[in-house]
Amino acid sequence: MSAPAKISHADSAPRIDKPSRREFLHLSAAGAAGFVLGIYVPASSFAASSANFVPNAYIEISPTGDLRLWVARSEMGQGVRTSLTMILADELDADWSKIKIVQANWDLKFGDMTTGGSFSVRSSWDPLRQAGATARTMLISSAAARWSVPAAECSTRDSAVFHEKTNRRLSYFELASDAAALPVPKDVPLKTPNEYRYIGTRKDRVDGPFIVVGEAHYGIDTKIPGMLYAVVARPPVLGDRVKSFDAAPALAVPGVRKVFEVPAAELQPLFGEERAPNSGHQHYLWGGVAVVADSTWQAITGRNALKIEWENGPGAEESTEKQRAALADLLKTPGKELKKIGDPEAAFSSAARTVEGEYETPFVAHAPMEPPNCTANVANAKCEIWAPTQNPGGMAASLATVLQIPPSAITIHITLIGGGFGRRLNIEYGVEAALVSKLTGAPVKVFWTREDDIQHDYYRPISRHRLRAALDAQNRVVGWSHHIAAPSTDSTYLGGDIPDTVGTELAGVGLPNGAVPNYKLEQSFLHTAVLRGYWRAVDTNWNHFAVQSFIDDVAAAAGKDPLALRHEIINTSQKPVVEQDDDNTGPVNVHRLLGVLNLAAEKSDWGKPLSAGSGRGISGLYAFGTYVAHVAEVTVSKDGSIKVDRVVCALDCGQVINPDMVKAQVQGGVVFGLSAALFEEITVENGKIQQDNFDSFPVLRINDAPHVEVHIVPSHETPGGIGEPGVPSAAPAVANAIFAATGKRLRRLPFQTQELAKS
Repeated sequence: MSAPAKISHADSAPRIDKPSRREFLHLSAAGAAGFVLGIYVPASSFAASSANFVPNAYIEISPTGDLRLWVARSEMGQGVRTSLTMILADELDADWSKIKIVQANWDLKFGDMTTGGSFSVRSSWDPLRQAGATARTMLISSAAARWSVPAAECSTRDSAVFHEKTNRRLSYFELASDAAALPVPKDVPLKTPNEYRYIGTRKDRVDGPFIVVGEAHYGIDTKIPGMLYAVVARPPVLGDRVKSFDAAPALAVPGVRKVFEVPAAELQPLFGEERAPNSGHQHYLWGGVAVVADSTWQAITGRNALKIEWENGPGAEESTEKQRAALADLLKTPGKELKKIGDPEAAFSSAARTVEGEYETPFVAHAPMEPPNCTANVANAKCEIWAPTQNPGGMAASLATVLQIPPSAITIHITLIGGGFGRRLNIEYGVEAALVSKLTGAPVKVFWTREDDIQHDYYRPISRHRLRAALDAQNRVVGWSHHIAAPSTDSTYLGGDIPDTVGTELAGVGLPNGAVPNYKLEQSFLHTAVLRGYWRAVDTNWNHFAVQSFIDDVAAAAGKDPLALRHEIINTSQKPVVEQDDDNTGPVNVHRLLGVLNLAAEKSDWGKPLSAGSGRGISGLYAFGTYVAHVAEVTVSKDGSIKVDRVVCALDCGQVINPDMVKAQVQGGVVFGLSAALFEEITVENGKIQQDNFDSFPVLRINDAPHVEVHIVPSHETPGGIGEPGVPSAAPAVANAIFAATGKRLRRLPFQTQELAKS
């Protein structure tokens, strides 16, 4: 068991060090007192580009024996703190056990601090290595100068510089002041993979011990002096507003201090994008009635006693039945053309045969185990926030506009997050807490119940897909069309009929564009009052379910093995029209994509017969810089019930930092994807969300979980993302396995098992 990097803590509760602005500026100006090297980490794909390049992560080596890594990304279970520490420790030749993690507060000096898109390690890989190598070079130069020896005779390990010829040693801490005075060298050489000491090895989580014993500090654990507790009664129907309310019954509850209306407020775009005037966006804090008390339970009891009259909003007439019917109608007429390759019309008109299929996905909630919460203290024209957030910059922008204060008056402490999955890219809960604090005149923790979260989420969009394939006389796929009907996610925040073109192209759902010579993609937009947000693996989820299911339908129609058809479509001898993947990290490498499909097939015994009622299904894609394939084995009982027995995953994510964390993330992604495939659905009736807790919105439980195997392709390519790629293939792999077992195609998520029980 390796020694973990240290996480500084004080009092009785371990915590990540949180620098104040004054401390940050002091450290940035450090000279003789210590050695601080700034590094720039690029903005994630979620954030708008900026001409202002400022450091957003630092390493600090002090003469007093501290070696710190300042982290500007949020930790929500993905292990980013551990991975970044390993990268730095390796290139710096630092003692792993001596590195302390410092969670940076939000500050403009750190630039983009968004955590999403499986981007934290990818965006930090090169900058952290360069920073570590640069610091190591400067420390060697300092030691060589003290000893009056050539720098080439010096070596480093365990946070020290050695001169083997004279058996001398100086620690990095002894050299910190000297190194701080040196000019920063350019283009220092980086280690080669055979020199890695930590990268690629199994290391324990740096925060694992604190999490296991319950001492880790999550947002919901926040306590500050004089703090009160609040809950908010939010509109029960989509878009409703408060018409009137009677506060007296709530104020009669012991411990209830105040009851007041939380005003509606327009929020800024999440990532600094430009929004057109009168865009019709839906990014608002919709308001409600706050109950502030001495405890959370007293606040909830007071809210239950409230009497509120609501004014119907734009979503009062909506229902899932109407939404599904509208999507089906949209697919009957041409949509907006998003992409066209070759001559798909001619391919279909001359085809020997055509294959068609339609597929549906529902609205789905994020449902992280830690529901939204935020502690706020707004006083003296300043705002201090403690938030489990993936998007502190977006939260700060809306806080500044709603509170009418400058960004410099805002402090956001970023806590550990008990699951994010994209839910905490949204920022409304932080703005709401700030308004409640301001109107209360005291620091307040605003707590969301499970029911609050599930009924007031930003959901994965509902969608319906119509796919068509044209086959020639040799049963080769010569034409492909994909018509998507859905409300987009981006339109929630930016307005208009904005299609999610990022990820809707064929490359975004697992096949290189151009592999099918004649291709057409079109989209039709569904207007809805249901708010949509970024859900783990975003667009690839609904698109990949449709595309990968349809490939197996085409294979069945052509009398071909599903894996063989994928080999035929993903043809390495072709020169496809290369498109960048969903986050612009580079063109699809068909060799690597085929490699993971072949590995998953090999490890799952693809082609070997299973018992009656059982089947295997395969699915694979390239997303977030990673190639991944799943093979699912399922058993279908006579009553139509489904048991997922085994899922075999193969992935090529480039250079692996910590194989244990990679496997854990992929296993978690499979569970997340299966949960949505088998159980999860948000439905609407008369404008009200029908689900409110895990009894009505069930998630995968341990007795339903399959055995999950993860096989990693060895690689020294640039690291790919890993938090999200394990999710999208789960649903289509299971759908294809059900089809193999029964000959029946389930086209709607979650799977409608009653269709399997039909004769």
